Amino acid sequence: KQTFGYDGYGNLQTSSSETQTRDASGALIVTSLVDETYAMSRTGQAQLSSRTTKAGDPNNPTSVTTQGFSYDGYGNLTSSHSETQTRDAYGSLIVTSVADETYALTRTGQTQLTSRNTVTGDPANPTEITTQSFSYDGFGNLVGTHTAVQTRDANGALIITSASDEVYAMTRTGQAQLLSRTTVTGDYNNPADVTKQTFSYDS
Repeated sequence: KQTFGYDGYGNLQTSSSETQTRDASGALIVTSLVDETYAMSRTGQAQLSSRTTKAGDPNNPTSVTTQGFSYDGYGNLTSSHSETQTRDAYGSLIVTSVADETYALTRTGQTQLTSRNTVTGDPANPTEITTQSFSYDGFGNLVGTHTAVQTRDANGALIITSASDEVYAMTRTGQAQLLSRTTVTGDYNNPADVTKQTFSYDS
């Protein structure tokens, strides 16, 4: 079930989506709720400002994810921020994951993801941080990614314990396809393990 709200000029302002599934008794109950808000760009297009997703009973959700989106003066997406709250041992909702993404424009005016930083656990004292970067050719095609994962060592300090690099090429249909992946485990400069993978495709 979806509902949409508009201002007096017919511009989209809000949307709400409800998903119902069967419970153990066979009754339909709401198990997911998504609320979105919109604002107008300078070009008169509705752009997503925020999204809140509740899993489980909307009045007593098992998790809540809140997202915010930022744009430049021309309405191009520049960044997003997401926070996920889950229940702790006492049943309270606490932030257990935070993700920040940045975007840039291609020559054709499309937004493309350039970086993502994901913090797991208490944002002020995370158990893990994953940093990703994405690179593109001059036509905006994905050519590579780099991912680094930091976890806590025996002294409680965050150190890089895993890193991976991927290389992509374009298919004839214009889709990016993975060619190779190198994964380093342990100290990046003195790894305990290095895994190299290559991928081949038919024509």
